[in-house]
Amino acid sequence: MAYKINNTFGTLLVTLSDGTIDTATTDLTLFGKGYAGFGEKLNENFVKVLENFNNTTAPVNKQQGQLWFDQTNKQINVYTGTKWKPVGSTTNSTTSPTNAVQGDLWLDTANKQLYV
Repeated sequence: MAYKINNTFGTLLVTLSDGTIDTATTDLTLFGKGYAGFGEKLNENFVKVLENFNNTTAPVNKQQGQLWFDQTNKQINVYTGTKWKPVGSTTNSTTSPTNAVQGDLWLDTANKQLYV
């Protein structure tokens, strides 16, 4: 019997057939009933979550609310559903950020000006 994997809101993400894995729906490996290598994949998933997907590039199969530690900039980010947003720090760039919300900080690196 296939597993039906839902997100927090009850929306179906993927249906997993017995003995199969899915690496395309999320950035974790999802495995169906009876998958032979489940122990290794399960433990690797725990490490990825523990490390907040620590990498120099953003996760590809991101989910809203997912955290990612940007190894290049040494900064934690959260996926808003449309973009990766730095958490608890400024957005540093030469252009004004789009989709800013009240309270966001932006450091204009070209003009060395801080905006709220």
